[in-house]
Amino acid sequence: MWDVFISHATEDKDEIARPLANALRNRGLSVWFDEDAINLGDTLRRTIDEGLSKSKNGVFILSPNFFKKEWPQKELDVFYAREINGEKVIIPIWHNLSSEDILRLAPTISTHLAIQTAGKTIDEIAVQIIEVVRQRQENPNIGKISEKIVRIEASVDSIIVGTSISFKGTCLNCEGNVHLILTGPGRFSSGKEIATVAPSDKNTWAFTLPPDYTEQPGDYSMVICDSQKSVRDAVSFNVKKGAVTIVAAGDQYYYIGEKIQLYGTSLAGKDVYLSLKGLNPQTQDRKLDQLDVVSKSGDSQSFVKVSVGYDNTWSYIWDTSKIGLRLDKGQYTIYAVESPVTSDDISEESNGTVSIIIEMPFVSATMSQSIVSKGKSSFIVGTAVGLPDKIIQIWIFGESFADVQRVQVNPDASFKLELSKTLTTQLLPGQYFVIVQHPMMNNIFDVYLDDNGQDVFTRTSGGKTYLFSIRGPRKIKGIKAAMALVTAINNPLIDDTYAKLQFLIDGSERYSSDEENKKSISERSQRPSTRKRKNVPLDESAMNIDLTETNIHGDLIIAGPNTKVVKKGTVDNSINYETDKQDFWLFELIAPPLIEKLGIPKILVIGSVSIVAGLLSIIAPAYKISFPFLFWVGAVLLIVGVFFIAVFRYHSQTRCKKCNQEFAYEEIDTPTVKEVTTSDGYIKKTTTRKYKCKYCGDIDTRKTNETIPPKSDSE
Repeated sequence: MWDVFISHATEDKDEIARPLANALRNRGLSVWFDEDAINLGDTLRRTIDEGLSKSKNGVFILSPNFFKKEWPQKELDVFYAREINGEKVIIPIWHNLSSEDILRLAPTISTHLAIQTAGKTIDEIAVQIIEVVRQRQENPNIGKISEKIVRIEASVDSIIVGTSISFKGTCLNCEGNVHLILTGPGRFSSGKEIATVAPSDKNTWAFTLPPDYTEQPGDYSMVICDSQKSVRDAVSFNVKKGAVTIVAAGDQYYYIGEKIQLYGTSLAGKDVYLSLKGLNPQTQDRKLDQLDVVSKSGDSQSFVKVSVGYDNTWSYIWDTSKIGLRLDKGQYTIYAVESPVTSDDISEESNGTVSIIIEMPFVSATMSQSIVSKGKSSFIVGTAVGLPDKIIQIWIFGESFADVQRVQVNPDASFKLELSKTLTTQLLPGQYFVIVQHPMMNNIFDVYLDDNGQDVFTRTSGGKTYLFSIRGPRKIKGIKAAMALVTAINNPLIDDTYAKLQFLIDGSERYSSDEENKKSISERSQRPSTRKRKNVPLDESAMNIDLTETNIHGDLIIAGPNTKVVKKGTVDNSINYETDKQDFWLFELIAPPLIEKLGIPKILVIGSVSIVAGLLSIIAPAYKISFPFLFWVGAVLLIVGVFFIAVFRYHSQTRCKKCNQEFAYEEIDTPTVKEVTTSDGYIKKTTTRKYKCKYCGDIDTRKTNETIPPKSDSE
C-alpha cells in the first residue's frame, strides 16, 4: 500500500511533481510516482491500475497542462468514484490556476479544500499534504522526521546591483535559530555570516537580503545551517550590473546659454557621473559644468556627480551659460556612467549616452521703413535665439540723440521695438544707427550703459572698464558712437554679438505719405527710376553703410553723420535689399518618394531622354515629318524632361556637403541682394542665400551673379 498516489501532467514533472515526490518520501511517506513505479517491460495500464487501487490518497497537481491530458483525468475519475462511495482520498493542488479556472474545468473538485503552489516552497506543500494524511489515517506519526533537515530557496535567480533578494525555507528539528552565510565577490569572498533567523511554529523561515550586500556584481551563494552547523543547504544567485540611461529634454538642438535638462535612470549604483566629449576622437572628455577641466578616470572631482533617487531616477540641469569655456557649435556626446571613468575606459561600466547639437545664438533685425517721416511711427523688428532670460539690448545713435533700451523677446524668438510718433517728431532729420545687442552664452550684456545714463563700460575680470560716453561732456555722437560700440563688442574677450541697421528721419514732405512708408526697402530699391543713378564717394566704411538711391535728395545723400554732396565720379554706387526665400514645396513633396523609387541614375536618364525626344518631336514638322498631335506629344515630353532634370538638381543642391545626407539643406535667414551700378551703366546683381543642414548643422552660403545691361534712352 502507498500513502499517496501523485497524478500529474508530464510538463509539470520537473517543476513540481518530482521535487514533491522526493520531499514526501524524505519525510517517511510511501509514494507512488510513475518514474519509480513503472519499470522497463511493465504493462503500463496494469501498473497504474495497481497504484490507483492500492494508494490511500491521490495527490492531483491540477494545472492547465493537467486538463489537456487524458490519462491524468482518468486517474482523477477513479479517485472521485472512491469518494462517491464515502472515502476521503483526493488532495488537490492548484498550480497556475485560479478558483474561476477550477470551477470552469472541474466543478466537482472545486468544493475540495485545495493546496495552492503560489508563494509556497515544495517543503511547505509537502508539510500540508502530510497533515491531511495524518488526519485521514488518524496516525500522528505519519511523516514525522527525527533527523535534522534545513532547506533554502531564493525568490529569483538573478538581481541587479544594489537591489534586495528574498530567501525562505524549512528547518526541522533544528533546536534553535538557523544561520545564514553569504559567499561572493569582494568582502564576502571567504564567506560571512550575515544573519540568524528563528523558524516559525510551522518550521518555516524567511529572510530578505538588504541592497547594501549586493553592491558588487558577480556570483553569490547563500548557505543555511543549524546552530551546530551539522546540516546545511545552499542556493546560488547572480548579481548583474544595472543599466544607466540618459535623455536630454527637447529636440536635442540647443543654443549656447540655454539650460538643458538631462535625466535618466540608473540601476548600477547610488550616483552617475557626467562628462562631455566632441565628435573628434582626439578630443578629451571634459567636466560638464566646467569645460576647462579635463575628466580623468578615477578622479570623481573631474566629473559632474549626480545622486540617484530611491526610485532609481536622476536629473540634472546643465546651464550652458556657466560652463567656464566657450563651446563651439557642433555635435557633442554627453556620457552618464556608473563610476568616474572617461569614454575610453567605459567598456566594463554601465553607461548611457545622448547626442546633442549645439548652435550659436544669433540676432537679426530690420526696420519696418528705412526712411521715416517725422511724426510717423516705425518699428525695429527681428529674431533673437539662445536667450535664457529673453532680453536683448537696442542702442540708437544720432547726431543729437542717443538711447538704449532692453526689449523682451517673445516665446517664438521675435521682438519688436516701436519708434513712436512722439519720438520721431522730436528727432532731427538725418541718419540714425541701430545696434541690437545679444548677450550670448553668459546671458550678460558685457558692454552696457552705466547707471548714470551717460557712460558705457565693458565687464572685465577685475570689474569694469570705461569705453566712451553717449551723454555728458565726453560724449561722442552718431556713427562714431555706433562704431565705438561695435568695436567694443567685437573684442575677442567679449562673447556678445549684434545686428546693425540704420534709418533716416526725413523732414521733407517727399516721404510723408503712409503708403510710401509701408513699402519695404526691397520694393523701393527695385522700382523704376526716372533719373540716372549717382555715384557715391566712399565714407565711413567701418560701419558698412549701404547707400541706396532712396537716400538721395536731389544731389545730396546722407553718408555717416554728415550730409555729402554727390558729384559725378568713378566710384560704384551699391544698393542692398532683402528678397524672398525660394519656395520648393512641390519638390519637397514629390522628389523624395520619386528618387527613392527610381534612383538618381534613372531620374537623370529619363530627364535627358525626354528632353531630346521632346525637342525632336517639336522640330519634326520642319522636316516635313507629320504625325497627329506630334507637336503636343513633344511639348509634354519636354515638360517631363525639364521636371526630371529639376528634381535631379534639387537633390544635388539639398545634399549636405559635410554629412552627405539627402534633402538636408534648408534655407535660413532672409536672402540679400546687392546691386552695384558701374560707371558705364551696367548693374551687377549678387544674390546671397544661406542654407543649413538639419542633421549636422553645416552652413552653406551660395551666391549667384547676374549682369544687367543699361537701359536705352527709349526704355
